[in-house]
Amino acid sequence: MAFQPFCYDVLEFRRNLIDSVTPEFLYHYTTAAGLLAMLQEDGNKHLKLWATDSRYLNDSMEYIGGLSVAQSSLNDCNYKNSLLISKVIEFLNSNNGRICVLSMSSKGNLLSQWRAYTENGGYSLKLRSDLFGPPGHLANRYLSACIYSKEKLKEKIEKSIEWHVEQYQNVSNSSSEAEQQHHLSNCSSGLFESIRVLAGLFKHKSFEEECEWRHVFQYPYKSELRLRHRNGLLIPYTLITFPSACLEEIIVAPGSKQELAKNSAKDLLYLHDSDSKCKVELSDSSFSWE
Repeated sequence: MAFQPFCYDVLEFRRNLIDSVTPEFLYHYTTAAGLLAMLQEDGNKHLKLWATDSRYLNDSMEYIGGLSVAQSSLNDCNYKNSLLISKVIEFLNSNNGRICVLSMSSKGNLLSQWRAYTENGGYSLKLRSDLFGPPGHLANRYLSACIYSKEKLKEKIEKSIEWHVEQYQNVSNSSSEAEQQHHLSNCSSGLFESIRVLAGLFKHKSFEEECEWRHVFQYPYKSELRLRHRNGLLIPYTLITFPSACLEEIIVAPGSKQELAKNSAKDLLYLHDSDSKCKVELSDSSFSWE
């Protein structure tokens, strides 16, 4: 029998698994230096955002914690003696995998976010989610609200295990060895990738007030990888471009120099795109860096 490649829509399954009702707008908090990099003068009227290697996030241990939940689910599931599950456990033990994450919030003027993600002031970018979402259902990138509950994460991981095991078991005994190996490779890598995506959405419940959303990306090719400096470390990241039209408003962080920050943000917008309709407004938060 001629070899027939096995394929299934694992990407569509993941989208249904992590499905979240996306709010009309999402907000990205950044420093003045970050805003400058996003709207650089390069003749390209695109918004350039940074998706950071998950291992270098401020709360990077939460990704590891998400993988630990997955490890427990795999070890405790009814299929733990399956070749498929054994292979995925082997993947997790040898390589946690690398993903890139772009963090946002559904709240645009949140005091805890100003404190956590801006240095002596900064900005909150109001983004149209309809222009910011993943491009097409086959793109291996996912936009979702963070998961703040271990129980909810465990439930989604168990659903993923069940689905992939079902796909794996669909191979008939009459399949050739080559087909079975191909099928095993697809199912094991599919489950491993699904676990990485879910782990990338996991955050500790104490941060639930932040209402964080994440754009989770497959790790880029070496040619797309960039590095920046922060706190004595070189931080791997990749640039993600979106149309400037998705930038609806820039909110200036609270502080004593708000008006100056507002004026310079307007100048930056003009230099980036003289036809920009983006508004610049001041945060009405009472917090001050002084």
